Amino acid sequence: MTGLKARGALDVDVWWKDGRLERARLTAVKAGRHRVVVGGQSLVVDMRQGETVELGLQGGELRRV
Repeated sequence: MTGLKARGALDVDVWWKDGRLERARLTAVKAGRHRVVVGGQSLVVDMRQGETVELGLQGGELRRV
């Protein structure tokens, strides 16, 4: 899925495989601290305006990749 919008001024693209998160790309529309929650796990990401980060599950944990 691409082109999603999230609270906190984020553009979000998400890729799934077999019902699990494979990868997520977040792009900050404005600077700030954003909490991402997937499958009961959460990760706080501080981002500058225009910055893009990618997240994924590694060893069952949500992390920046």
